[in-house]
Amino acid sequence: IDGVAEQIRLAKNRMHTPSELENGELASLYAAYEDRLKKENAFDIDDLVVCPVRLLRDSSNTREVVQERYPWVCIDEYQDINFAQYSLIRLLVPQENSNIFAIGDPDQAIYGFRGADNTFIKQFKDDYPCATIYGLTTSYRCSKTILEASGQVVRPREGGNLLEGIEAGVSIDIRECSTEKSEAEFVARTIEKFMGGVRFFSFDSQITDGSEESEAISFSDFAVLFRLSRMVPDIIKAMNDHGIPYQLVGEEPFFKQEPVKTVVDVLRLIMMPSHSVLHQRLKEKHIRGLSESSLLKIKRNKNIHSIEEYFSEIITLFFPDIMVSHQDAIERLFSLSKEYGSDISSFLSLLQLGSPSDTYNPSTEQVALMTIHAAKGLEFFHVFIIGCEDGILPYTLFSKDTSDIEEERRLLYVGMTRAKQTLFLSHAKKRNLFGNSFHLPISPFLKNIKEELIKRGRAEKGKKKKQDKQLSLFS
Repeated sequence: IDGVAEQIRLAKNRMHTPSELENGELASLYAAYEDRLKKENAFDIDDLVVCPVRLLRDSSNTREVVQERYPWVCIDEYQDINFAQYSLIRLLVPQENSNIFAIGDPDQAIYGFRGADNTFIKQFKDDYPCATIYGLTTSYRCSKTILEASGQVVRPREGGNLLEGIEAGVSIDIRECSTEKSEAEFVARTIEKFMGGVRFFSFDSQITDGSEESEAISFSDFAVLFRLSRMVPDIIKAMNDHGIPYQLVGEEPFFKQEPVKTVVDVLRLIMMPSHSVLHQRLKEKHIRGLSESSLLKIKRNKNIHSIEEYFSEIITLFFPDIMVSHQDAIERLFSLSKEYGSDISSFLSLLQLGSPSDTYNPSTEQVALMTIHAAKGLEFFHVFIIGCEDGILPYTLFSKDTSDIEEERRLLYVGMTRAKQTLFLSHAKKRNLFGNSFHLPISPFLKNIKEELIKRGRAEKGKKKKQDKQLSLFS
């Protein structure tokens, strides 16, 4: 189902109707989906762009009214727009001298798999020849070393970055590990060293002596980035083994995973009791005690004033066990809902439209574990990018013919430029993934980094504690 939904979404982003698809089976499913939307008097997320494009394209009167109403247009992340979004922009501001302000970086175009096309930002000057282009020359985040290295990755033929850093910075640490477990151990030990040791055992095992030259202030200064979520378990184990707190930002937000997803659906139904699809979905789950009267009773409860109180009532009545079985997820839901108080509409909009990075909390004392895609737009003092192997970066393990190598190159660039001070790029000689054992060479992208910018090393195995020599009482 998810695969079909993704194909329909991509078709809509390309402004294709069911009759325009070559795949007959997909076209039939797409048409049935559109009919169901009409029956429910509903739009999906992609329709919010596709339908206005069709309306403005087919009605000159409507187009003129809308253009007059919005004489100024500002667009962020222009490199990530798709064809439907580009069509909307051109309908809103079609003239060469239109009042349009766009921000974008072609080197950070990493959403081609969602239908984004970075050719639109490259032809911006052709679309708007009267526009003035302001190129940024200085990065106030990354060091010169990180900018040089990331520039050599994303533009190997040009051999460098167009941006200047505000300081020289330290060398890029490229670390060879024997396995994914030793890689995870290297990450955890290094964080522990930076923090000056988070356990008494750290001093005893010589992981740290508490006097590191560049100690970190907070665990939130660190991020561990990865290409695939399947690489997370070993990192999590290492974090737990070393007593390092962390927050995981996955490919799918926690509020779209069970049981939180069902709890949120109940709140949606309370607010939208006529939502037939939602009603049917919850009915099929056979939730004990859930009925129209019980939901109406919650809605009319005058003692409930906030979203958090709604969730507390829903969980108490229908899902009491999850407070124990899924305590962390429920606490995250409560914490997120507190930020919105009683504004249920805005909160539900976030849950519908939000991305995994929206759940990231930079104020918590935790190391961030997230995909490189989710890290876009964020920054950290110290960044680890694990799995820098040919087959993972670029990701070609099962799709050598379909992977966009240049987009994979840009993805690593985005990951590298999240780092403000130190950057670690690690690779494993042997890695277990998807139930298989792989022996992958180092990522070819890393070979483009000049040697003078690199500090190379091998992950050390854990040092065994030396046995204290004690004289025998009877010797």
